[in-house]
Amino acid sequence: MKTVSELRDALLNGKEPPEKALQLTDKYLQQLAAMGDDFRLPREHLAIKPLLEEFGADPEGFLSFVRSVRDMVPARSLIRKGLQELYRTIEVRLTQQKRRTRIDAAITMAVKKSIIPDVYSSKLAYANRCTAAWALRKKNLLDAHRAMKDHLDTDTRRVLLDEFWANVDAEIAHGELPKP
Repeated sequence: MKTVSELRDALLNGKEPPEKALQLTDKYLQQLAAMGDDFRLPREHLAIKPLLEEFGADPEGFLSFVRSVRDMVPARSLIRKGLQELYRTIEVRLTQQKRRTRIDAAITMAVKKSIIPDVYSSKLAYANRCTAAWALRKKNLLDAHRAMKDHLDTDTRRVLLDEFWANVDAEIAHGELPKP
């Protein structure tokens, strides 16, 4: 099996623009996640099978892979623009999936600890309360760092947010939840 760098090089040096193969891979990765063992890759797309094998259970890894391909393409090219659009699409999808998982975990823990009743309207109100509380904490964190530096670059912001959400996830796991 090819290494990730060999897969990236094959995409960059192939006949087709890399964004097409990556869009197709993204489509099939979603189908693979939904269908599991029932998924079958069409014969005409066997060229992307190594990507599916590498990233089938690792959507974050696929996002990093797309970013690495994007970063190897000249900044002002049309291919780079297409790769950036794909990267943002995948990133937003993953962010929303994580958000739903986090809210579900918080609601489950709140019901388990009898913080809220096991009623749909209470769960919905609590989900909104959690979202608002976390948004305020996130804003305060980013504002505090901006006050120190005047500007946050993308990489620093990403690291801060990754740490922030890891802390929120740990709080949920330990039952430290926002008040209803």
